[in-house]
Amino acid sequence: MPLAPGTRLGSYEIGAQIGVGGMGVVYRAWDTKLQRAVAIKLLNAGSGQTHEQRLIEEARAAAALNHPHICTVYEVAEVAERLFIVMECLEGPSLTDAIRTGGVSTALTIRYGAQIADALSHAHERGIVHRDIKSGNVIVLSDRRVKVVDFGLAKRRPSVDDVTRSRVAGDDGTMAGTLPYMAPEVLRGMPADSRSDIWSLGVVLYEMVCGERPFSGGTGFEVAAAILEKTPPPLPARVPESVRNVIGGCLTKDVKERYQQARDVRVALEAVSAAADPGASLEGLFAFSPDMICIADFDGFLKRVNPAWTQTLGWSVDELLSRPMFEFIHPDDRNKTWREALRMFGTGNRVVSFTNRYRCRDGSYRWLEWSATPLVGDRLIYGIARAVTERRGAEQESR
Repeated sequence: MPLAPGTRLGSYEIGAQIGVGGMGVVYRAWDTKLQRAVAIKLLNAGSGQTHEQRLIEEARAAAALNHPHICTVYEVAEVAERLFIVMECLEGPSLTDAIRTGGVSTALTIRYGAQIADALSHAHERGIVHRDIKSGNVIVLSDRRVKVVDFGLAKRRPSVDDVTRSRVAGDDGTMAGTLPYMAPEVLRGMPADSRSDIWSLGVVLYEMVCGERPFSGGTGFEVAAAILEKTPPPLPARVPESVRNVIGGCLTKDVKERYQQARDVRVALEAVSAAADPGASLEGLFAFSPDMICIADFDGFLKRVNPAWTQTLGWSVDELLSRPMFEFIHPDDRNKTWREALRMFGTGNRVVSFTNRYRCRDGSYRWLEWSATPLVGDRLIYGIARAVTERRGAEQESR
């Protein structure tokens, strides 16, 4: 039985019901201690130990993540033998509702897709695979941001009348996701991994630009057969080729040919945005991203960098822009970096990922993990780098 508004769960006062899932009900609530709005996911009465463990696993997965595009989990609590998760209260429709009510423009598809990809990259780097990425698990906020919710729910067993879910087992013998968004390899019985999330993201991207999912059918068997065997219907003519290429890179049935990292999808989408509007579209990223973001030309000079470059390496912006990039790269890594740049253009302008060592202003070197892609229509390259080790001196690195 649903809880009535005004019911107390410890220090939380229950408000309106805002969602129903396979394991329980989600309510808007008020934290009387901290005086803030929260959302509470309350496990159904009599759910049993298995569902309790899955709810705890979900909370642990989400609590391990701290990202602007992932819903924050505050705590797991229990009152009167009812287990519940307390999390950030997100005000806004699901992406599913946004698609149904007004559609999503190509520009917003790129923006939302990059944000979702960034959230997935953050999770994957911490060993967490969502396994249930879909438009219904993305909340659209009023400031054109989205947040991914329900991390860890792929391990739960949904209600038997939820016809959109598949009975394919995951690596723990339970459901691996929502059928229309499931990757082919998962349907074949393989465990879901980060590349399966990327497939699901591709379905969401397609859904945003087209208004419907790429694979459909009258029954679950028909949907599964379409995912395994059919090519998605063509996208509308208004969708730019660059966006089509990103969606196609996500929806490649051969998992080895698909984008291998969510960060690569983010880079590809941001590069599309940069090519369309090289000034205004990336202002937020260049100002606030913790990652090292740059635009470089084919002659090897940085044309634009964000503040993270100075924060990470110590060089001023003027110093970085006035000298060829290769002067900053460790001598032992220059040939490798050049080969990767050539490979970038030999693979149909796809994203390439590699690591190299970059010299800091104090003479030490830092390992950087790169994802880079050409900007469509320009002789420029868009790249994101992230420092992956502590600073180490050139002598140590060369040994």
